[in-house]
Amino acid sequence: MTPKKKKNIQGHELLLGLAPRVVAASGGGLKMVTNQRNLFYMLAAGLIMSPKGFAGKHYVDSLSTCPGWAPLFPDKIPSGAFDQAASEGSSSIACVMVLNLTRLSGPVRVLGKDGLLSMMELPGYPPAGSQVIFVPTPLPAIVIESIEFRTREEMDRCILDAMAYGNVPLHHFKLKFDGGAYRDDAGFVWPPAPGLLPDLEVPMDVPLAVGGVLAMLAGQANRSEMAIIGCRAAFDSAPWREPPDSLLENLVAWCVDGKVSDDREAHAKIFWEAVQRVAVSRSDPSGIDPLDALLEYLSSEVSRLDEKLSKRLGRLVEDIRDLAGFSAASVTELFERHLKPFPRALILFCLCDTCVELLDFRHSALSATDYLVASILFAARDNWLGVPAEIRNMPGLYHAVSQRMAASAHRLSQSGVSMGEPPPRPVTLRELFAPSAKGGLSPVQTKAALELAQRMNWKCVRTMVDIRPGEFKVSVDARGVHIQAEGELASVRVEPEMDEFQRLLGEVKSGDEIERDMRLLLEGGRRR
Repeated sequence: MTPKKKKNIQGHELLLGLAPRVVAASGGGLKMVTNQRNLFYMLAAGLIMSPKGFAGKHYVDSLSTCPGWAPLFPDKIPSGAFDQAASEGSSSIACVMVLNLTRLSGPVRVLGKDGLLSMMELPGYPPAGSQVIFVPTPLPAIVIESIEFRTREEMDRCILDAMAYGNVPLHHFKLKFDGGAYRDDAGFVWPPAPGLLPDLEVPMDVPLAVGGVLAMLAGQANRSEMAIIGCRAAFDSAPWREPPDSLLENLVAWCVDGKVSDDREAHAKIFWEAVQRVAVSRSDPSGIDPLDALLEYLSSEVSRLDEKLSKRLGRLVEDIRDLAGFSAASVTELFERHLKPFPRALILFCLCDTCVELLDFRHSALSATDYLVASILFAARDNWLGVPAEIRNMPGLYHAVSQRMAASAHRLSQSGVSMGEPPPRPVTLRELFAPSAKGGLSPVQTKAALELAQRMNWKCVRTMVDIRPGEFKVSVDARGVHIQAEGELASVRVEPEMDEFQRLLGEVKSGDEIERDMRLLLEGGRRR
């Protein structure tokens, strides 16, 4: 979670839908008990996950009971579950997530009144008398129907605490208080004895890195047509025909299951293995820096390659080590020395510490492919939790990424649980400005393009004046050029010069105020 300055809920935030939606509590749904600290982390991650998925401390809650399993109560909740969630200090606030798993399918475990476990297939509902349903984690945040608190005071406190972080989207969810979940004790002992279920925990580094890559590709898609193609390929698992570099051929497969294919070219396999090493370095108990982990891996590969590739990789590792210390070569010289996207991505990885810095970095030598490859490496380091807030806040991105991260994790763990049809990816601004099949912009697109050009101070607007056949006079004075013609003008058109406009679109940052305003104009026009 990224701390930011605290603020109070203001009236305008309620109008804009940025404050949490508070509704009356009601029954129904499968219920999971946690506390506000774990809740914040899971909402930031977009995943309901077991303790191993937490980069920092996981506070004891129901997820601590059977690692890798989310215990869900179909009816009443045992008081022991609330005591467990609030057991680490008086500041812990127990809360309930009400879940809807109808989009999921696959095997889960059910604990009956007799204390015996049975198997059930989602999306079915457990038989009468079932006490707990154990579902393999992680679960995507899209399954959360509401979050329930014991009292209004506890809910208000959590709302204010959540505002201390820039990536806890509490406003995405319905909040309830004074609900029936807290009133009646289920009457059975919780937690159960250890060893009820096998440990099913899986590390979450790679799935969270997949989420980071998806988000960064969406955030950069305005920059070029090639970036849009990469974004579509990653989100929609669409085959990428003729990618600009062969190492990008593995992008789709890696975003699906987080695995590196063995049948790739040597440099492509090294790149994706490097991505894996960077991703898992976040949870390395030694605390190794991601750049050090990367250089350590690349150095180990030098002796395993053929002479030509070994020499090139060895020179690259040497240049990166020099750059990390004190390099006699300038950045421009390094880019001229290393022309391929992979080595250039490594140079950028050494120069910039975060995804934010990468997005702000500009150099004339770098191509759209260079930025795309670098964004994959950076996203593996920062993962979904570290993606800039303006990208995370793109409409529809949170749930689209959340579901795909969970699906990737379950493919890695081979749990047999499917997350169902993924939500659509966000449509990029460049796609919203795409000309029609006839080649022109619609009136709504033209209006939005002209407003965008004006607000961005782009010099890409042209005025077309049509004059009917006949005589006309042209005069010039201090005020400019004047054309005098008989009758009325045939037409005057103000429109963007499309080639320049498309090039400049890359300057619009995803998620900022101007981009949001353009989306309102364009998407409103599409609905009409």
